[in-house]
Formats: sequence, structure tokens, C-alpha cells
Amino acid sequence: MIVISVVHQKGGVGKSTISQALATGLDGQTRIYDADHQGTTSRWVERRQEDGVDKPELAVGRIEQLPDLISQAENEGVNWFIIDTPPEHSGEVNLRTALSVADFAVMPTRAGANDVQVLPKTMRIARQIGVPFSVVMNEYDGRRSLHKQVLADLEDMATRNGQTVLRPLRSLAAHQDSTYAAQTAIEYAPSSDAARDMILLTREVTQITRGEQ
Repeated sequence: MIVISVVHQKGGVGKSTISQALATGLDGQTRIYDADHQGTTSRWVERRQEDGVDKPELAVGRIEQLPDLISQAENEGVNWFIIDTPPEHSGEVNLRTALSVADFAVMPTRAGANDVQVLPKTMRIARQIGVPFSVVMNEYDGRRSLHKQVLADLEDMATRNGQTVLRPLRSLAAHQDSTYAAQTAIEYAPSSDAARDMILLTREVTQITRGEQ
């Protein structure tokens, strides 16, 4: 089983969107844990269950119980365990706990200065713990020179940390619209650019975590 934590110490960068896309798009049995007290992903899974959709499963428990929840999932044949983390403005306990049990971390960010400036701190924590990670730029617009520069800066930042940057995700309506149906863009609009972005992201994560690159 492979454990993936989706982390960034800044809110609103797309952690839940990416966590949900991975939990539905990865091959095999998946289980997702929502560490955010807002419970966005937990409610999303519960709505899916009400609609008769059984992927992903929801792991429930205190964050201190993550090692036991992960062991239980592995014993039950789960292939992927995804951890959706909260922003940590006042402390790092939840973030460190989520990273300490992960095999790999995905770090989403937007192009905003406040988002990018926080990212090195999250990288340092991951490096201290020893978990490999990749950065993904969310809401990317390749027509904007600023976005191109930010993407280049992220690539430089990741390279200096011995890590990589994944294919960027564009700002597309299907990502937001799909949440009303408790789905992801891949499920809601499978032929859309948003779906293609997430399919490629999921493929990259699979290749990295399984050493297929």
C-alpha cells in the first residue's frame, strides 16, 4: 500500500480537490483520511456513499490514530491511502503527523505570492522527515507571463530540494462544478480539459510512487 499526503501550510491551494481526484482516479482500492477540521472531504465521501458510490472509502479517527488506520487499511487490502491535510497557521503537529506516515507527498500551490512564499517551509518539514514530494501548480494559465515565471521558480525550488514539479492544473470550471455532484472532474466531465489534467496528474503520481519513471 502507498500512502500519499497532500500538504501545504496555506489554505485554498487545491489540497482537497487533488486529494479527491487521486482517491477516485488511482487504480485499485483507495481510502481517504480528512485531517481538516472543516470536513470538506469527509462530507464529500459521505455524499458519494449516499449515492451508492463506494470509492473511495473514508478512514475515520483522530489524527493521532493515523498509524493504526493505515495499518488497518493495509491489512484489508487497500492499495492507496490518501491524506487530505488542513492549513496549519498556528502549529505543525497535524502536518508533521501526516508527513511522518507518508510514502510520498503532493504539494499544491497557486501563483499568489502568499501561497508560494509559504511553500519552502512545508518543503523543509518534508525534507526533515525524509518524505519525497512533488509540487503541482494549481489554477495555472499558460498565457500569463507571471504564471510561467512562477512555474519556473517552483521548478527551481523543487530541484534545489532534490524533488520534482508535476504537470500544472489549469483553472477550469469542471473542478468546481463537479463538487456539487460529489464527484471529480474526471467523473463529472470526462472529456473536459479539467479531467485530462487530473488524469495526467494521477498518472504522474502513479509512476513516481511505483518507480516507473
